[in-house]
Amino acid sequence: MKQILITQEIMDMVQKYAENLFTDRTDAFVQPNEGLVNLQMDIMELNPSLSNKIDFMAYLEKLIDDFEELKQLLPSKFEEYKQKFDDLLAPSFLSTIIECRNTRLPEDRAERAALPVRRAKFYEEIVDRIRYEEARPVMASYMEKLGIQTCVYCNNAEAVYSDKDEEAYYHFDHWKPKDKYPFLSICFYNLYPSCSICNGHKLDGRKGSFQLYTEDEPAKDPFVFYVDRSEYIARQPNTLSVSFKSRESRNDIYCEEYNKVYRIKEFYNSPGGLRQVSKLITDIDKHRGSYIDATNSSIPDIVDKDVLFHDVLGVDGDEANIFTDIKKKLKLDTAKDAKLL
Repeated sequence: MKQILITQEIMDMVQKYAENLFTDRTDAFVQPNEGLVNLQMDIMELNPSLSNKIDFMAYLEKLIDDFEELKQLLPSKFEEYKQKFDDLLAPSFLSTIIECRNTRLPEDRAERAALPVRRAKFYEEIVDRIRYEEARPVMASYMEKLGIQTCVYCNNAEAVYSDKDEEAYYHFDHWKPKDKYPFLSICFYNLYPSCSICNGHKLDGRKGSFQLYTEDEPAKDPFVFYVDRSEYIARQPNTLSVSFKSRESRNDIYCEEYNKVYRIKEFYNSPGGLRQVSKLITDIDKHRGSYIDATNSSIPDIVDKDVLFHDVLGVDGDEANIFTDIKKKLKLDTAKDAKLL
């Protein structure tokens, strides 16, 4: 919904993520490269019907060689690397069903032959062996450092959930999907905090072009929420609605596409959503303009506008990061339009 500029500070943080990922694990933990090497062994020993084994092997070899770089690969290089991997193994083969065994294999071939064999899609086995599920909780700590708590697509729900053991975890969407870009499964810049609903919209075949991280300054803030207050002020609250628009007319098609994928208008114009908007407008009208002037005329400079802003909206006024609170963008856009401050 709003881009994050990749600063040197963020790049340093991502480098730390890449360097320290899985370094605190016990010897029993199978590191990604070991799992990938053993997958190569499975390709050779268990899959005699594969006519292009050499291509599968080359794909895995490239992944092993570039693994450290891939964990922190910048978005501008995603397609370049996609082409490199596609040149080694045609994308249509990524969903090939292969036979494989444990991620850790004994050196003795006879012992390996005694291990149980299972079947899996090639790309799914890659995702499993580079330990996406184990990387996800590590990513969570970095999202907290970036101040990201909400879904980056809708800003209408938390990206943090609790499981049955009541442990908090982040829900991540792979911006570049795992079935086509398995080599980016734990790349920092490919994991977007999201709610399950928005992620599900992408899983049903929809795809948006929104890119969270940008290397270009300034970062784009292409959308704006607008609440038509005129009819509400005229005491016709049932006509209240939230518009989701592009800031520039040349982005109208992009906005329509985004709304179609993530159903922003549906979320924000639901009965519950509009009740919150109604309360937001009431609170803003109570505290803007005349309230501040009257209070200051009685006791000059007593009103701390930053504190007032937070008290009225329930969020801070930092527009650089809208992902700290649910509906923060709606609140900031509405307050700005109403000239609260």
